[in-house]
Amino acid sequence: MKKAVDVNARTLEEEKKDFVLICKVFEVLCIVITAVFAFIAVVVTGISVSLGAGIKDVLVFSANSAILLFGMISALNFGRTIFKSLKSGETPFRYDIADKVKGASLALLLSSFLSILVLGGSCLISEAFAGICHYYFFILMSGFVAGGILGIMSYVMNYGCKLQQESDETV
Repeated sequence: MKKAVDVNARTLEEEKKDFVLICKVFEVLCIVITAVFAFIAVVVTGISVSLGAGIKDVLVFSANSAILLFGMISALNFGRTIFKSLKSGETPFRYDIADKVKGASLALLLSSFLSILVLGGSCLISEAFAGICHYYFFILMSGFVAGGILGIMSYVMNYGCKLQQESDETV
């Protein structure tokens, strides 16, 4: 004879299993995307060397790629730790998660701002880079947009944390 099971409890357990699975998938996805960005940066530098670019051009490519890569890897590392924390926690509205979202936002915004400064000088120093600097500009502008969106989300998460705390204290 089957045991009577509360439908809401069963659904909650299924939701928790699905949520943990999704967090694991996104955690792995952050690691994979980080590896892809690092690979692309190495390949771009390698291609410029193999095409016979001068040392000045290679250094400009490397510097611009490194700055963008640093911001993206930092943000993706924050994302990986966020999903790792979410997987083990009970509520997503926790101050440590809101702080990590804010950290990812700051990493993207600061690396994008630094990239603008370096990009301006790079276009003047390297003629080879001047032809493709608009691609880097597009990437860093998308970093600004993503950083801004994450910044807004961090404030929403922080507000959710306060509401969660009030709810927990009320009960």
